[in-house]
Amino acid sequence: MRVVLASLLTAVLFFSFMPGARADDAQSLLAKHKAFVGWQFGDGTFTSFDMQRDGVTKKGQTDRAIEHRVGLVYRRNYGAGNATGFTGKIFWGTTRNGFTVPYIGDEAQRMLAIDVLMMEGTTELPAELHGSTTIDGKTVPVVRVTMKGAKPIDLAIDPATGAYLQATVDPDGSPETISIASYTTLPDGKKMIGSWSLDGERYTYTKIIPNPQLVDRNFTPPAPLASWTFGSAAPVPIGVTDERIYLNAKVNGVPGTFVLDTGASGIYLTDEFANRAHVKTIGTARASGIGGDVKTLKRQAKTIDLGNGNVLSNALIYTDNETYREGKFNQEVDGFFGFDFLAGARVSVNLGAKTMTIQPDDEAATAPAGGYVVSVDLSGDVPVVPMELDGKVNVDAIMDTGNAAVGVLASSKIRDHGVVMVSALRAQGGDGLIANQGFLGGNRTIVGIGGETERVYCGSLDKVVIGPFVYQNNGVCLSANQSLHDGLLGFDFLKNFDYIFDYHHGTIVMIPRRNN
Repeated sequence: MRVVLASLLTAVLFFSFMPGARADDAQSLLAKHKAFVGWQFGDGTFTSFDMQRDGVTKKGQTDRAIEHRVGLVYRRNYGAGNATGFTGKIFWGTTRNGFTVPYIGDEAQRMLAIDVLMMEGTTELPAELHGSTTIDGKTVPVVRVTMKGAKPIDLAIDPATGAYLQATVDPDGSPETISIASYTTLPDGKKMIGSWSLDGERYTYTKIIPNPQLVDRNFTPPAPLASWTFGSAAPVPIGVTDERIYLNAKVNGVPGTFVLDTGASGIYLTDEFANRAHVKTIGTARASGIGGDVKTLKRQAKTIDLGNGNVLSNALIYTDNETYREGKFNQEVDGFFGFDFLAGARVSVNLGAKTMTIQPDDEAATAPAGGYVVSVDLSGDVPVVPMELDGKVNVDAIMDTGNAAVGVLASSKIRDHGVVMVSALRAQGGDGLIANQGFLGGNRTIVGIGGETERVYCGSLDKVVIGPFVYQNNGVCLSANQSLHDGLLGFDFLKNFDYIFDYHHGTIVMIPRRNN
């Protein structure tokens, strides 16, 4: 992904404001905040920053990031080739192996809201009073600001000083609350947010250099840590069952069988296979998912050969044994190939023909007749697509080919919003409708990370919609551990399509299989 900064280095990014009321009390509170910090975005006070940011995780670990920015445009480096950034048009991030993917949809709107907040771009936005909240025993007013292309923000403002005490992004959707602990004093007495908490983690700018001289290279995504060598575009065989997709590959020259798992955030192998393939151990890490988290080994494979000369070199992989214990699958497997396998190439999977092709991702994938290009949120190292349940609840669903136990996984809370489960599946047909004969209602056990399990209730819904695709009477399982607007699409649903994975351009092409 090439980042173009020529116009952005000489002009600020212009906002398109949403129409709305500008309440006098709201504006006076924002004016007091502007006076408190002494500047606002675009007024010429600060045009660029060099910054160092330390984050303390829930487990007490410290992660350091170096941030360069010009206004809202930035690149934040996390070390080892990993980074995130904003070009002024596109938010982007890198995978564990350094492949660059765009962030789109709700995640991009959330990130833009936070970017505007941190760079003091809120004081001239349309605003209105939105009640009050209590912080540290003190009742303070809340001002809601809105901006086209970003999530709204509820700002809790100290009426005495004008300092922001708290900012809630997307308050009526999936709210995220930023608790502002302190402000940092800059030259000439100007201030900016210096320390804050989000999702249980604490962040602090430990170094801020305003108005440094920056060059274009500070903003381009880093070179990937791993690299692909592409050979023939001819298809290679894969294994397809009613439950999974299996790949054959050679890791460091040692053959193995692996599951294609779009729900996995990286490439995972068993310790036993990695040891047999002499995969070098370079550290430890943790992997999390359904059921909890497990300790893993961080390793680096010299080569992963997928056949026909398509080789992924110097790839970071992770290993443990519990997740892949023999007996959980129809055949013994040596690991899962997930996000980092798909992020650096354009991978086409034809389930009917039982073949896979691997090609460079220089050009965006296009849909064949009957196919549909789905824009996917890749910010969590898994593909997430919007899904509608019974026309009543909108869900962001992880596409998880590695989950064989369910068609659709949703929150048990959907029943509180008028979504009715039925106990039998009725097959129907017709234009624009794909019938699915999944499992009948009842209890199921799904297996997560480290071999942990969760018991879920399963039945069917009248309608599940993804893009133009409408599924009726589809098998759905309900989980008490899912949030209302989060979900999962398992292989029982996903096996109805062929795919072109083009993560570099933020898309997956879904092609219905009418005769599967």
